[in-house]
Amino acid sequence: MTFFNENSKYHDIRYRLLKFLGIFLTSLISLFFLVNTFPNFFIKLLRLPIGTIVLSTFFIFLPPSLIYLSYVDRPLCSHIFSNRFRLFFSVYHILILLGIALCMLFIEALIMESQLVLWPLSLETIRSWAIDIEKTYYYSLFKELLTFSNPIDFIWKGLCVLSLFPAIIEEIFFRGILQNLLVKKIKKPFIGIVITSMLFSLLHMRPYGSILLFGMGLLLGYIYFISGHIIVPIFIHFIHNSIICYAAFFQEGNCLDINRLLVKSIFPFIINRTFALLVKNTVYRLVYKIEKC
Repeated sequence: MTFFNENSKYHDIRYRLLKFLGIFLTSLISLFFLVNTFPNFFIKLLRLPIGTIVLSTFFIFLPPSLIYLSYVDRPLCSHIFSNRFRLFFSVYHILILLGIALCMLFIEALIMESQLVLWPLSLETIRSWAIDIEKTYYYSLFKELLTFSNPIDFIWKGLCVLSLFPAIIEEIFFRGILQNLLVKKIKKPFIGIVITSMLFSLLHMRPYGSILLFGMGLLLGYIYFISGHIIVPIFIHFIHNSIICYAAFFQEGNCLDINRLLVKSIFPFIINRTFALLVKNTVYRLVYKIEKC
């Protein structure tokens, strides 16, 4: 079964794209009715520290992805998951992916530090509004999300709810479905990746972090495009979120300043682990050569 069959009207890319957008909008409308039908459940959910993440991941991005891939566009589902990713155990491949995740964090720190320059003076009012939203809502949200009471809480909330589930579901939604459809429709990969990244940024609804999320979307989109394997952006997205959670868990006082986390926890952690892996791999190769001789 081929991914695209231009001879069939059903398989025309325009209809696929419209169907996916229609399913997504229908899912949002259905969520609105669910919230009004079961208000107590959603109020309790949103009162939880992880409530916002659960709502966006499992109620906004997951349903349209499942419906579209399962019932509407099975050829695309086969295209996404049939490219079996060959597992590799080379330390250098793992270090490359870890390095990409680290570069993403480093770039994010630079962007957050240079937001004053990136926002033009003509948009100072909008910038102030975005900062107010960030301080009044997201700072308190991140404080709750990145506070872990014990190792089990860190594994469940940090590695699973905040890292693994969003990485899998968001990458399938944005890169696996939306980017594939846009790239095929526009026939210009760069424009398709840019549009997907813009939607990735907008749907996260963080005005002050929009530039940061757009850059993250560009990198993940380009990596998926050149690799052809959805597992690659999923892995990088997971490692990116996990490093932040790891640093917050071991940072005294659960520091929420991403720049301090990078300087005090993440960079030393990556450097130490990278050096340890390189030494371990070098020693292994030397021992192997000696035994072979």
